Amino acid sequence: MLTEENAPAGFTVDDENPETGAAALTMPFRPGGDTIDTTAFVDALAITGGDDVGGYTTWAALFETPEAANDAFELVATEHDSPDG
Repeated sequence: MLTEENAPAGFTVDDENPETGAAALTMPFRPGGDTIDTTAFVDALAITGGDDVGGYTTWAALFETPEAANDAFELVATEHDSPDG
């Protein structure tokens, strides 16, 4: 997890106000786009931060099965047009 202690110099981290649950699950998606199947969804965490160059979000989601996690990963990767997500 990104924290003030492990962030690069000059990087501000908002780890006091993380998004969790379904709100965090939807963070990497554009409004009106595809959504992740939440049938096997357990929880998610998103923490924002940034510097004078731009803003960043660290994001993680937990699913009950590897298959559900892989499906979610594939969807996130597709949304961002990158096989590496």
